[in-house]
Amino acid sequence: MRWKHWVGIALLLAVAVAGYGLTGRSAQGTVVIYVENAQFQFVNDGGTAGEMDRGDTFVVVGDILDEPGGNVIGEYVCSGVFVMSDYGLTLVNQRFDLPGGVIVGQGAELSEKPLVVVGGSGEYAGMTGTYTADGNPIPLGDGKITFTFELTPVTAQR
Repeated sequence: MRWKHWVGIALLLAVAVAGYGLTGRSAQGTVVIYVENAQFQFVNDGGTAGEMDRGDTFVVVGDILDEPGGNVIGEYVCSGVFVMSDYGLTLVNQRFDLPGGVIVGQGAELSEKPLVVVGGSGEYAGMTGTYTADGNPIPLGDGKITFTFELTPVTAQR
């Protein structure tokens, strides 16, 4: 089954190309995404107005840039709920709409564990992995967030 070997190589090259397009260098599985102008907004503030209470829902929307302070190349959207547990402050669903496709992730923020890539399309189809976030949206921070992904192709199991 020689074709399986070539499909595996093509998937690895897709990860390297995706990382190169976002960071300006070959990432070898590491993809860095820069978000700026990220704005936090309560959707359902069920507790004390303007304070974070368990069950409150929120959205964050921001611009994906080709480099810090650079050109807008995509959009970042996050929806979440405050859980305030020992495992994380919030549970989130995140979408990174990029020129080469979409990455979708989930997880607990402010947790010791990384977030998880649950799917993708285009250049990111068939990818899995984990990622971390560094930064906070406005008004909790300066609106700059750097996401660092470790992507690997999903391998078929029999």
